Amino acid sequence: GKETVLKLLQCVPGDILHRFDFWTQCRGQSSEITHAVEIRVCRKALDVSGFPFPEVISEYLSPGEALPKKAFNWVRPQLKAACNLLALLLDWPQQYAYDKVFPLLSNWHLKVNVSLPHLLLAHVVLKACVRSGMPCYEVVWRGSEAQRPPNADDVPRVPSAGSEPEWMVSIERRDLVERCHPRVAQQFIAQQECLKKAKKAGTRKKAEKKACQSGDDAADKENEPVDHGQAAKPVQPS
Repeated sequence: GKETVLKLLQCVPGDILHRFDFWTQCRGQSSEITHAVEIRVCRKALDVSGFPFPEVISEYLSPGEALPKKAFNWVRPQLKAACNLLALLLDWPQQYAYDKVFPLLSNWHLKVNVSLPHLLLAHVVLKACVRSGMPCYEVVWRGSEAQRPPNADDVPRVPSAGSEPEWMVSIERRDLVERCHPRVAQQFIAQQECLKKAKKAGTRKKAEKKACQSGDDAADKENEPVDHGQAAKPVQPS
């Protein structure tokens, strides 16, 4: 495993690849092999036919093909083109490809902070959450690229009047949303504050109502008539 490899690299002197050749030459019987980790790994390696696989080592050590030098500029990711490519090469359904690629586009949109409201625009924050230890928002998007496409196998339907498309939702870092879409973030924060105040007021009214009911019950008990039929009889003199 990984931990064993790290321990081996720490205890083996010099180049590890040269050490592999040394194991093959001495068949693990050299007095130079003294560390327990190296002894254990050496024995297991020599039991594998073909070790140390020189053809694999030479492949990794040989210089790769030189990449052509071509000047280019980074441009905005093309969502539909990427989904079409994934559908062609990996046979992914359109909706599945869209669900996988869209979070990459929305994250790029927030980090680069490019304003293209007709293509992609944060519409509303549904809730706050934490993802991988980072404060995040669950965001509903609008725009032509935020409409989740139907699968090719779906039965086509005629949209009813006033019907909404299926808008994409993604989890985004809170600081990026607040920087790029401050109005949407402030609207959510104000909404949460209103809910907290309403909940606090409701709790206070509930407590006051309970206190009033307790007071009424105590007053009712004080005003209850005394049952004289249960009074003690006088003692007759003997």
